[in-house]
Amino acid sequence: MFSTDLKLLNEYIKESGYKREYIAKFLGISRASFIYRMRGKIDFSVSEANKLCILLDLNTTDIMNIFFAKKLNVTNLS
Repeated sequence: MFSTDLKLLNEYIKESGYKREYIAKFLGISRASFIYRMRGKIDFSVSEANKLCILLDLNTTDIMNIFFAKKLNVTNLS
């Protein structure tokens, strides 16, 4: 199971200096929708993730670490 590492993504957003309102507009979504995504309530679409990668100038490793973060299921580690 893969998921978005929102903590890491948030770090890149902070480093970029972009305001959330600007990022939401760049993605073509409302500020509220962006906040839902950043809280993990809604997943980013492929198109939105691609736009974020372009805006934040993410390299391949960054993209893998953020958008393909592996969730560890601790119950299956026996």
